[in-house]
Amino acid sequence: MSKSRTIVPQNSTDRMLFTFMVIGIPFAVVWLGCVVLPHYHDSINATVVLHILSALFILYNIFHNILLVIRTDASGRTSYLPSVLKPGWRYCAICQVNYPPRSYHCHICDECILKRDHHCKFTGCCIGYHNHRYFLIGILCACQRPHAAHMSDMPVLESFHSTLRILQCLLFPH
Repeated sequence: MSKSRTIVPQNSTDRMLFTFMVIGIPFAVVWLGCVVLPHYHDSINATVVLHILSALFILYNIFHNILLVIRTDASGRTSYLPSVLKPGWRYCAICQVNYPPRSYHCHICDECILKRDHHCKFTGCCIGYHNHRYFLIGILCACQRPHAAHMSDMPVLESFHSTLRILQCLLFPH
């Protein structure tokens, strides 16, 4: 199920968007840590450390899932596909293979993709049956960071922090 191709996309548009993503996401995290976070917090305390650790954890998850999207083969080359055309199945004349419903040939990747969702320009590959979960988790992690940056301003979180401090004093007295 793993591809033996390079990580960088071959198409020029995909390569440009991939480069933008690889440079832009870490730049945004560094900017949040070096520009935005010091604006809200004067000194380094537990909240700042928590923000930095959560940003690094989310950054790792984003890039790990994107790498899994790219490295996981979404085509049916590694799957057992019958040679007899079943009801509802189609024959791809380009790949010369029978494919189940919701499988389509991508002209950019030049292969048939099982349960093809779309061709992602940022990763340079198709999102299909085998790599759809990694794509969704990567997108969810990428969307999670902007919400986490403003959590310290919420009164609910401040009361949560005060509760944690009380528990810390009770469990670990000085």
